[in-house]
Amino acid sequence: MTKAHNDPQSIQEQYRTSANLDARIRLHVLYSTNQYGWTHWVLDQIEAPEQAHILEIGCGPASLWVENGDRILPGWQITLTDQSAGMIAQAQANLAATPHEFRFEQVDAQSIPFTEGAFDVVITNHMLYHVPDLPRALGEIQRVLKPGGKLYAATNGQNHMAELRALIHQFDPALDYMATAAPPERFFSLENGSAHLAPWFPMLELRHYLDGLAVTDVNALVDYVFSMTSFTSATFSDPTAARQAFTTYAQAQMQAQGGVFQIQKATGLFIGTKDTI
Repeated sequence: MTKAHNDPQSIQEQYRTSANLDARIRLHVLYSTNQYGWTHWVLDQIEAPEQAHILEIGCGPASLWVENGDRILPGWQITLTDQSAGMIAQAQANLAATPHEFRFEQVDAQSIPFTEGAFDVVITNHMLYHVPDLPRALGEIQRVLKPGGKLYAATNGQNHMAELRALIHQFDPALDYMATAAPPERFFSLENGSAHLAPWFPMLELRHYLDGLAVTDVNALVDYVFSMTSFTSATFSDPTAARQAFTTYAQAQMQAQGGVFQIQKATGLFIGTKDTI
């Protein structure tokens, strides 16, 4: 049975450590066609005063801050949270050499333990589609923002990684790359994000990040695929054989495309401003 992306048990297993997320990040770092990286672009979009309280929910291994360490303003008080204790530990280790103080806390986005109006900025980087009760989480985010504060919520569109989804389906139609317990209309995406956010953030903007992948190493592609929830060891009676079979299949498809497997991305950032009233 395929596990869902926003099933609580599945999420806990998937992000117990940063290993699965690291494999996916690695593919994007090595083979993205947009040379101006995602994390730099995201920070470019963030408007925060010189003295600001910033909260990231679902910080993962803290890539946003590790890769922008030299751009963090001294007056920014940054709180990094994640539901996974393993992710928090990895974030702390990754930021150990960054010359800025961070606050770390294990937090469920559906129950944020901070006071009303505590933050100027809240960041959710590709994580809202994992939240089982999205309205509850958005209500919590809106609550902890100051009047006029901003939410920066990154997500993907329906065509994101479409070629990879097709490759997996051709290999085994029973495998679901993007399994989710929620119906499509409830899965937070570029197409429906505005509808989800509008009740909480009447002022909304969507900015698109143009990018793709040109993958030349089949092993990096396989590492990415087998890091997904649908490809855990429990999915296969013989995980080693399944991985070898998929590697052979993907290698043949890559060779048929001249040694480069092209994958489109559909990624962007919603910016929601809390009402000042």
